[in-house]
Amino acid sequence: MRLLFFLLISSNIFAQNLKSPIKFLALGDSYTIGQSVSESARWPNQLSDTLSKLGYIVDKTQILATTGWTTSNLLNAISTTNLDRDYNLISILIGVNNFYQGKPVDLYRKELPVLIDSALNHCNNDTSSIFMVTIPDYGYTPFGQSNQSVISERTDLYNSIKDSIGLVYGIPVYNITDISRMGIIRPDLVASDGLHPSGSQYKLWVDEVISNLIPSSVGVDDLNVDWRLNEGTLYINAIQKETSLEIFNINGQLLFRKDLSSNENHVIPLFKGVNIVRLASENKLAIKSFLN
Repeated sequence: MRLLFFLLISSNIFAQNLKSPIKFLALGDSYTIGQSVSESARWPNQLSDTLSKLGYIVDKTQILATTGWTTSNLLNAISTTNLDRDYNLISILIGVNNFYQGKPVDLYRKELPVLIDSALNHCNNDTSSIFMVTIPDYGYTPFGQSNQSVISERTDLYNSIKDSIGLVYGIPVYNITDISRMGIIRPDLVASDGLHPSGSQYKLWVDEVISNLIPSSVGVDDLNVDWRLNEGTLYINAIQKETSLEIFNINGQLLFRKDLSSNENHVIPLFKGVNIVRLASENKLAIKSFLN
């Protein structure tokens, strides 16, 4: 019963950001097609699977991506592929091959907005249907470690361009670069080719995307809670009434439950990954997600 109840809550969480049934188009290069991982481990497919577990109907997931593609290649593919016009979720992750292949940085500045415009043609010109993902840093892989400083510098430059263009369009950019920079100390996050992310790393990307797609708080009535995350610990201010606290993972599994006393400050350790925290008091409800 708890799982079903949470799935119903989850539909409300996503209502302002995602429309069900979801038609998802993922645009990109090797990081989107999932070079060196299984089809099910590709991050767009993992994202769709997660959304399904959260109670959404995912009608379609289409990936338009090929290893080695630059922005020019992706633009050409969009123009020559018979894509639907009614996607309501589109991701864009492109750019690493622009600098890997020595293309001018101004080409990226010029073509990324054109890519966004092209994507808008396939989601009814709704910018709220589009999000971008930062470029991972392959300097933190066995393949790129010897040239790490140069790769990291170029990665940061291209991501700053993506951030700036995202601001102009009002399109969010989700940062997975920091996750990719754990590749040297976490070999399990790198695929067998020594270059691309593993399915485990893509899972962390999905956690990051999900934590951003979920609004910071929703509910029947806002509890006006001051909650703060610091080093894996959640701090909640003195609440006014007896309140129940529940923590779920993104699969809807209840991880923790506690009744909180009023007029006290509370310190709650969180779990690894996405924590969806639900506070309920009488007819009031507040929900917030935290990535730990």
